[in-house]
Amino acid sequence: MKKSSLSIISLCLILWGISFITSGCDSNQASATEETTTVDENEETANSTLIERNDTTQGMRSRGLDMSTARVAGFSFQTSFPYLYDIVKDDSYLLSDMENYAEKIMVPGQINTEKEFFDLLVERDSTIIPHLESPVINYLDNAYDSDEGAFNKVLAELKKLGMSINMAEGMVTGLSAGPVLPNKIREINSPNLNAFIAFQNANAESMSGEYPFANMEPYETMVLSGEVLMKNQPNPYFKLIEKRFYEALESLTDIHLVSEPSARQDGSGTPTVGGTNTSAYPYMAEIETLREFSKKHPESRYSEAIAKLSENMSEISSKPENIYIIITEWVDELVQARRTVAKHLAEGEDIPHYLKIKRGDGKEYYAIAYRFYDDGDKAAAALEKIRKNVPNARMIFVSVKGDELYQLGPSN
Repeated sequence: MKKSSLSIISLCLILWGISFITSGCDSNQASATEETTTVDENEETANSTLIERNDTTQGMRSRGLDMSTARVAGFSFQTSFPYLYDIVKDDSYLLSDMENYAEKIMVPGQINTEKEFFDLLVERDSTIIPHLESPVINYLDNAYDSDEGAFNKVLAELKKLGMSINMAEGMVTGLSAGPVLPNKIREINSPNLNAFIAFQNANAESMSGEYPFANMEPYETMVLSGEVLMKNQPNPYFKLIEKRFYEALESLTDIHLVSEPSARQDGSGTPTVGGTNTSAYPYMAEIETLREFSKKHPESRYSEAIAKLSENMSEISSKPENIYIIITEWVDELVQARRTVAKHLAEGEDIPHYLKIKRGDGKEYYAIAYRFYDDGDKAAAALEKIRKNVPNARMIFVSVKGDELYQLGPSN
């Protein structure tokens, strides 16, 4: 081989080596850049500090070490939430859960997808709230009278973590879900996630106060949000809210008017939720939300039934001895009764009541009821009206003994 050929080959080898080294450096630099990149996002959490991930965690993971409980460098639960830390510090398991949960909210880049957000909410509702509720209630009950500053600080820390408290008669009664990471919700922009969160927030609102039905707007929101999730199945959300959804629907529709015995039965009694309840506490309700529901939400599957209900409600006195009940059918079990009423409402039929009644055979059954009254004439008019759509409807007469109903005589 000629010398010139050897020279050319040598030169090529040298150039190839330089290219390989340069390419390797560029690759390493790109890899390092990827590992240290963080999401520069400032969620609406007061005093939150943007913290970058520790580069060494990547290397530690690559060596097979379990980093599932590793703290992001710079984040301290004790520093960020000193009052909650003081409440849970003696419970190592709860403290660890709180640290993991808080880090996901406070450190940017932890939650990026709908699945991650959903998992966060499940963690809060199934792990954090059930275990945190008792120690927080105990702490706040003491702080409410003795240390207003500490009380408000705990509330502020809970709010940062997407939780709120329920109160009744000046006492803390529980923890509920609250708004969390609103910017991230807007960024993800999922109709199902939005409906689920709206439902949770409304549910929390419905649980506070001495009179939980004095404001029916949270129940309206739960019904509307639940409808979205019911319609958009399959999704992981509806099964989580299904039971409470139907409870909210009942609260919104199973309403009657209660008047004093000497008052005229003219539809001006006190709106009262549930069965034949007559006590204002805690069943007193407002019905403006019910009356406006169909105008504001004609798209709802319950709009037609609610419109009819708002115009014509059951009426009894505050101390009834006997009442007339217009029933459409009998069922044996409570679950069946609730499902039957929900089905009627969904089909636009204003049949909102189910009442447990002891019949002549001594057994208890559930009457699916269209209306009930003290006044026989009103009951007869209601029977005539419902028979246009439900020919088999009938009227029964019952005695009222406290919370118990007993059928008197045969059905008409």
